[in-house]
Amino acid sequence: MLERLGYVAGVAFPVALFGGIAMEEAGQPFIDFQHGVAALPELHDLFTTSTANRVGTSLTLVGLVLMVWFAGAMYARFARIGPGARTAAMGWLLAAVAFPVLAAGTVGTSLVTQYDAERVDPAVLVAWLAARELFFGMLVAGFLAISAMLAMAAYLGFAHRALPRWLAWPAAVLAVTMGVGAIAAPITWDVGFLAWVSFQAFLLWSLAAGIRFATLVDKATTTSSTRDITDLTAVPGTA
Repeated sequence: MLERLGYVAGVAFPVALFGGIAMEEAGQPFIDFQHGVAALPELHDLFTTSTANRVGTSLTLVGLVLMVWFAGAMYARFARIGPGARTAAMGWLLAAVAFPVLAAGTVGTSLVTQYDAERVDPAVLVAWLAARELFFGMLVAGFLAISAMLAMAAYLGFAHRALPRWLAWPAAVLAVTMGVGAIAAPITWDVGFLAWVSFQAFLLWSLAAGIRFATLVDKATTTSSTRDITDLTAVPGTA
């Protein structure tokens, strides 16, 4: 039951992240961060009056928690294949947990500042700007974690039939584009933008995977079929 709810979390977390990010963007006016102290009035207004920004940040944190739940459910599924797949399954889980941990730094810093903004000293807001830059670097590292996560999913799909091919192929492609974009992001955004585009595609991939496995009835548990029990896709013709 908890595992199936984890697949449902795979449907919910992309929706939460899409919605949270959109609300944060909608609630955040343009601020010239290059001028530091000159931007303090705008920063204070943002963190004391922008409900959309505040709710969006909270929704993003919820999405990150649900992502871990989904990753755990998929790990349990992958690990049942057998000893040969458990290392890759553990790699999937560790990479999946790494991204929310790295991303939570920038999101959590924003949330704490927002809910205590009326009592925050201007110097703290300036420090927050510097911290946000640091945590953005951690977020880029998080994109590398997602690249590794997708690579493990692709491997498990092709080598162990843990995913149907229509999920394994996009995972393989996104692992490459996400990795290239994340590595290039600190150097040039002309290529680094691939990481952000790939991240949004990853959310759609997770949504599709969540729906797929939340609605799947494994043949191994409902029939005496002689089909290989390790084929967890339960879809004829996908092996």
